Amino acid sequence: CAPRDAACAAAHRPTWAYRVLGNEALVAAASLVYTLGVYALVRPVPGAYVRGRSWILTALSAVTLAPVGAYMTYATLVVAADAPATFAWGTSVVGRAALVFFGVYLGVDLVVGAVEYRAEVQWLTGYVHHFGYGALVAYLLAQRAENSLALAFILEVPTVLLGAGFVHRPLRCDTLFSVVFFVFRVVVNGALVALLAPTATEPPRRVMLAVGLIALTMHLYWFYRSMRSVLKSKPEAAKAKRE
Repeated sequence: CAPRDAACAAAHRPTWAYRVLGNEALVAAASLVYTLGVYALVRPVPGAYVRGRSWILTALSAVTLAPVGAYMTYATLVVAADAPATFAWGTSVVGRAALVFFGVYLGVDLVVGAVEYRAEVQWLTGYVHHFGYGALVAYLLAQRAENSLALAFILEVPTVLLGAGFVHRPLRCDTLFSVVFFVFRVVVNGALVALLAPTATEPPRRVMLAVGLIALTMHLYWFYRSMRSVLKSKPEAAKAKRE
């Protein structure tokens, strides 16, 4: 835009939503109120047993971040179709806000878990996972390379189903979860790794590629164990039915 072109300047002026999302302190404060507020509201719901309570914040995080991942996928493949990898390795207001929220969630989940459901906070899926991802969030924010992790939030779709089933048992459907898990945590995860691997030439990119490969390996293993358990249980169920 030319300096004196007021119409052009107005058209490119950030909207109020982008100003809010760009204020990281405000996003962090709002995330804290949001996570604690929703937990306090859902906690006393009948059926939210102890293990169910331990999934409230996880489900909330997934419900919040999965749409962000869908938006980032659209932005990467459609809006930035000419150079998707360049956008995916870059920074954006939405990406930074999403990572700030994710960082707050990780801290809140550990603190609330220590008070409310300590027995449910496992070392690998609790402390190692949360501290590891917390360090990754801080690193990507410092490197201004948030889009790659924000893009990966599309993988949280299966967690929405899993968390809903734990919080409210009638919503649990293992077959649906297994299908959705395979689609997102195996197929989509693999596609993201394939998309980003050829351009992972700098330290932040190598770190995220390593995280993506580790996650994909674990997802393949978990899916294999799940299918093995299902196949093993079917003959046993049929035998019990005959008897």
